[in-house]
Amino acid sequence: MPTPQPTISPDADVDATARQIGFAQCVRALRSVLATTPVGWLLVAWFAWSRTPHGAVLVWLAGFACTWAAAVLLLRSMLRAGPELASHARRLTTLAILDGASWGAMTWLLTGWDRTLDPWLGAVLCGVAAVNAPVYITYYRAYVALMLSMWATTLLAAVLRPGQPVGAELVLGLTIFCGLLLNHMRSSTRRACSRASACS
Repeated sequence: MPTPQPTISPDADVDATARQIGFAQCVRALRSVLATTPVGWLLVAWFAWSRTPHGAVLVWLAGFACTWAAAVLLLRSMLRAGPELASHARRLTTLAILDGASWGAMTWLLTGWDRTLDPWLGAVLCGVAAVNAPVYITYYRAYVALMLSMWATTLLAAVLRPGQPVGAELVLGLTIFCGLLLNHMRSSTRRACSRASACS
């Protein structure tokens, strides 16, 4: 007697296709974002140069340049092979973690030196989170990785950083902003994926 074969519902096929399309769109959108990321570094460095030790600015820039180069290589490898959710999800998550930690590292090196600089850096972190939202709208998990990486780096700086402490206001503001943005992004991602399913 032949063994019955499991059936795959058409809805499951559509959902899988929509997730794959969303993943590929996210990878391609990241290409333009990473290309403009150094502009953000230079803006932060220019503003912080006269307000923090030059060595701290240079260390942050050097560290960010290294993680950015690694992220660019990861992205290129995905684009050359053709973005595939099944095989490239971990690479995209790694890329998001590197990016978030690099921005969050500002709180280790650049805060605590100038009262006018600290809130501005907090605003920069919130801006980075907001600017990246449209990029990750079709792949929410990577956006969560980006936000948690940036938030955790800032929180650890507040708890562990010796010398110049990171202000509780910066951590609290970033926590509230990231929480609200993640909640908003979850529903936006569902709507985007629903539209992709309907078009598949």
